[in-house]
Amino acid sequence: MRKYFISGLLLIWLLVTLIAIAGMYRLWWQRERTLYWGQDITTQRSKVLQRAGIPVSTLKDFKKIDSKWPINIHYKPSGNHNTLSYLTYLLIPRIPSGESEYRLKVERAKVDFSGNPSPVPTKHPYTDGPKVQGLILSILLVSGFAYILKFVRPSLKMSVPELSGLACFLLMTAVLLSIRVFNSAGFGFKLYAAVGGIGWVLFSYEHIKKLSLSSAGKWSETRSYFFKKIFPDNKSQTKEGRRLFMTLLYLIGLLIFVWSLLMAVIVVPDDWDAWAIWGAKAKVLALAQGPLENVIYFGHQDYPLLWPAVWAFSGWCSGGWEEHWSRGWGVLFMLLTAWQISTIIHRQTRHTKTALTGAILFLSIPMVPLVASWSYAEAPLWLMITCCFGCLLRWRTDESKINLFLGALFAAAAAYTKNEGVLFALLGFLWVLATKSTRWRDAIFIYLIPFAILYAPWVYWTRISLDMSSHATVGLVFNTDAVMIALKRVPETMRLIGNMWLDIKQWNVVLGLIGLAMIFHLVKGKKHQWIDIMLPVSLLLGFLVIILFHSQNIGWQVGTSWNRLTIQAIPLFIIAIVINPSGFLKLSDGK
Repeated sequence: MRKYFISGLLLIWLLVTLIAIAGMYRLWWQRERTLYWGQDITTQRSKVLQRAGIPVSTLKDFKKIDSKWPINIHYKPSGNHNTLSYLTYLLIPRIPSGESEYRLKVERAKVDFSGNPSPVPTKHPYTDGPKVQGLILSILLVSGFAYILKFVRPSLKMSVPELSGLACFLLMTAVLLSIRVFNSAGFGFKLYAAVGGIGWVLFSYEHIKKLSLSSAGKWSETRSYFFKKIFPDNKSQTKEGRRLFMTLLYLIGLLIFVWSLLMAVIVVPDDWDAWAIWGAKAKVLALAQGPLENVIYFGHQDYPLLWPAVWAFSGWCSGGWEEHWSRGWGVLFMLLTAWQISTIIHRQTRHTKTALTGAILFLSIPMVPLVASWSYAEAPLWLMITCCFGCLLRWRTDESKINLFLGALFAAAAAYTKNEGVLFALLGFLWVLATKSTRWRDAIFIYLIPFAILYAPWVYWTRISLDMSSHATVGLVFNTDAVMIALKRVPETMRLIGNMWLDIKQWNVVLGLIGLAMIFHLVKGKKHQWIDIMLPVSLLLGFLVIILFHSQNIGWQVGTSWNRLTIQAIPLFIIAIVINPSGFLKLSDGK
């Protein structure tokens, strides 16, 4: 009976997923393709500005300013915040620090600027326009660097997503150190690229014989080699129905990946956060000459820099800067997250079909590929959180201290990706204590202290050296008045969240499946199942407290952020539910 019930739920999920994919492609064909396909970059920017409510004349004003001002100056902006957000983004590597004779003032649709004009024509360090080679080269170099990590410590047996995530963390480290020492990311980019190139030389040397296609039968061996990199213990499927199901899952994953990539690369950054925060910081890292403080003059000063560093590296690989294909990195991070979900489930269950289903469950949520295409830092955060949880689960199984330390590394990487990563890292520490309370010394000395040491430089720079506050925690004051106001906001907040979660167009039926599985675990689950489930639950509760105490309008807060915050917890929910032998979504008794 239970088998038929699960099969029925899976059938409903597959049908809804296929319908959702059809709707997603229809949306792209009717909207994004019509608006942006085949348009030059100026036309694309004009349409982005129209949709954002920013005067299109801003582009003409930019060209005037760009032709007059020197390329590496600081200036003082004032006036309309919305228009300035895009104008300051376009003017990079010029920095809006306010420490100069150059002035930029925006009032309604009028833009005034002043300052000594450049004695020679302005020469940009890059050319505008989409360049796919930068994305491809940056992926190859990060992959090569990841292979170096595997080559140095092969005994760790890290997955491809884990190696890639750690390689991106070290890329950010190289960029920030280069800027602190040389006032430019150039040295860090070159050093990282050199190591990545060496990685490919080593890879070729180690694997050229295995991948040789010169003799008969080698193609099948090569295909098997790559497949085993995803599922090392995979066995050939014997049932036609199972093969069909697996093929359908792969097809769904491919269609979702392609759709998200099309949404990302077809247009310049078309969302406020993309150009005003993440794109601006990335462009500064890629182009600006000067101290690291240059990144704080754009949206949300204290936001961390892992995602901007990756974007900047892709732009550098394109010849300086690139804002179309480099956005594809967000989609790649989404794919790596799904891959890591499948890897973790396969490690724990040895069920290939179950592992793949868990990955596609994540991808099938329409909000996931959509958010991944926005060029936000969400997708790399998903990867770092998922990798951290995977390392912690391995530590629970084998009690290897190196896995606990790797968990601390990925927790730090999550904190360097978005501020929400700090909350996750602390909850991860509580998870370790709750899982094995007798190993509290390991929890402190191998997880918490390494995390604190790795994250301390950023805390010192942002909170102490620059005296910046966190936008997210600005309202966290637990006095009587603040608590009463927060409690009064609870009913409206829960109503808004409930309406959002019930929207099948955003979530497919996956949230419903997660809810049913949670009920099952609460009723019949064991201690370790409860602990696993409480990690994502606590993460969402932490986000809820921050929203309730925040000074911003509650409707705006929930409407603009709760869907993204929910996605951060979903990989943890899927893994926690699927990996348990008596779990609600156990799909089979075999491979």
